[in-house]
Amino acid sequence: MRRWLVGSALIEGEDGLLLVANRRRDGAVDWTPPGGVIDAGESVLDGIVVDARFTPVDECDAALASSWVLLREPVGAWLQERWDDDGRLYRYRLQGADRASMVITRLDG
Repeated sequence: MRRWLVGSALIEGEDGLLLVANRRRDGAVDWTPPGGVIDAGESVLDGIVVDARFTPVDECDAALASSWVLLREPVGAWLQERWDDDGRLYRYRLQGADRASMVITRLDG
């Protein structure tokens, strides 16, 4: 089994929530918070994608509608009630050979 460490961030500014446009091989575009695979020896901040734009908060649900559940759930929870602590832990298992066959299961914290 292959394992990755990934990081992501919810960054809210005056112009909204920072989101990244991900262009897929099939031409589809989905929007996500900045994030990425964290390589050995790399900090979480270094591993986060920086090609992003601020999206007005009231447009985030629509922008994230086609994103994977492992992105929609935490962002949706944060949009409903901003966390004033160090955040929340969301854990998921991804199984599949490619995006089309991917099965995502949320694991209990």
